[in-house]
Amino acid sequence: MTQFKKGQVVTMQHPKSKAMLAAVIAKSTAADLVVEADKGEGHMIRFEAKRNRRTPAQLAEGLKITAGCDLPISPELQKAIDTANGKIPKVTKGQIVSYEMDGEQCTGRVNKGGKTPLVSHKDGSHIKGPAHVFTPCEAPEIDPELADWSVTAFVDQGMGRDFARWQATVAYRGKDEFYAICDGDGGPLRYEPVSRSKTEYMRQRESIATWQKALTDYIKAKGGNNTIVDELWPTYKWDMAPTGVTFADYINDPKL
Repeated sequence: MTQFKKGQVVTMQHPKSKAMLAAVIAKSTAADLVVEADKGEGHMIRFEAKRNRRTPAQLAEGLKITAGCDLPISPELQKAIDTANGKIPKVTKGQIVSYEMDGEQCTGRVNKGGKTPLVSHKDGSHIKGPAHVFTPCEAPEIDPELADWSVTAFVDQGMGRDFARWQATVAYRGKDEFYAICDGDGGPLRYEPVSRSKTEYMRQRESIATWQKALTDYIKAKGGNNTIVDELWPTYKWDMAPTGVTFADYINDPKL
């Protein structure tokens, strides 16, 4: 086992360029040593003894790792240091997070958590990266006409006969009202009120109609004429709204 401890800030030499880099010990056990170093310009590089069939001592010697660091600590390295020391909360599915992409600060929904989260991006794609590059944040404020409506849960149920199957929970002013259900078999969405109380059930049936009218009015106000907005809105609200894309822009995307 090496003399280094998890979370320790160190200096190391890049094995090819021989440049000295600021780094942090991400893992240190008798069987493995993992080092994350700052390459500069927002890029990090990772070295793992076990993956490279080296002992921790061999990796430490090969990288000329020394305790302490006089080099500047970048924001990216600081996040890696905080992660190694347990100061950064875990990135979990459903969270909204911020991250940097091509010099721009972006936001998105976490579709898969863990060490390498999968997060929605504003161009409709999903990006993957180490957890420390994502920071939990608030959702951007867009589409004020529909601000009272939200999706509080979204369950992907795999492929149906024609489309993806899913169930979304739609809420009004933070209170769950009904489920929007796509069977993936080519038919229209189904709607089921959340409550089984007769009085609440009937009120929530009316809430579905109110939501559909709000969508129709929104699209008309934006100069659109899309007849399937209620089918697109739940997936948009869960996956794309956190990126800052408006529903009108999403509907008018030529890829749809």
